[in-house]
Amino acid sequence: MSIAENSNILISIVIPVKNGGRWIERCISNIINQSLFPLSEIIVIDSGSTDNTIEILKKYSVQVHTIQPEAFNHGLTRNKGVELSTGQYVVMTVQDAWPADKHWLQKLLDGFTDDLVAGVCGEQLVPHTEEFSPLEWHVPQTDTKVKRYHFNTAAEFQQLTPNEKRRAGSWDNVTAMYKKEALINIPFEETVYAEDVIWAVTALKSGYALVYNPTAIVYHHHFESEEYTYNRTLLGLHYRHKYFGTAYREATPSRKLLRLKRLLFSGLPPAKIIFWLKYYFNKRKQARAAHKTFTSLSLQRTDTRINGVGFGPQKNGM
Repeated sequence: MSIAENSNILISIVIPVKNGGRWIERCISNIINQSLFPLSEIIVIDSGSTDNTIEILKKYSVQVHTIQPEAFNHGLTRNKGVELSTGQYVVMTVQDAWPADKHWLQKLLDGFTDDLVAGVCGEQLVPHTEEFSPLEWHVPQTDTKVKRYHFNTAAEFQQLTPNEKRRAGSWDNVTAMYKKEALINIPFEETVYAEDVIWAVTALKSGYALVYNPTAIVYHHHFESEEYTYNRTLLGLHYRHKYFGTAYREATPSRKLLRLKRLLFSGLPPAKIIFWLKYYFNKRKQARAAHKTFTSLSLQRTDTRINGVGFGPQKNGM
């Protein structure tokens, strides 16, 4: 349903895209099937797609706005989506994610239980399909409790332990809904990575409340090149340390064993199992290399070096 058909837009869904022809139809069609979609609009910001993304989008009642590839920025591009939105609430997601059920938007909206809540974040999971690595398939959720975080002062947040800060501020723009007013008051920063986490920490320090609903699920998975894994890990370590004070955590032996068992008993053909094993070990190799780089730098040099690392076209729009 377009704005012309319904001027009572409650929710604006912003999706940055680039060369998303492989995934975008799955994303859009599952959003259109949402129970709240009649009160919603979809705003796509395309940063120079050269595949069939635009042709696919023409099949749907979505707003498509184009920017130059070099103008893309994880924070500023999403701010552009907020400027274009007409809803009271703004949802952020990505081109290769899709809602797990038709009540995704409703579950996010239900989290706005009081005036202090600025945003509600869901959870992204890897579905159990042959398209994705069984090593990363999600396990059944054991904790589906909705959690609310609020601090009266910035100092109160700063007094938390690193892990407490991480739990409160591990925001995720793959599945998040915001009050538009909050995004106007605290826009996303210009950054190559972690615009969502930076925003969440700033919002918490500013007196807003944030809500996490693990049942507001989208399915999402990145097939990563070695370069992408290295850069993503390095940037993640930097921002995790900067905003939470936490360090790299290697998976426990029991967790690694569980992943391997999941792969071996996945029912996939032997060739596929070997493929995903190689993929997994290459990712671990690059993650360890990034950790070694990070720990070898002083914090001052880290700020200089890491802020220059970008994801390039693989990350753009995802």
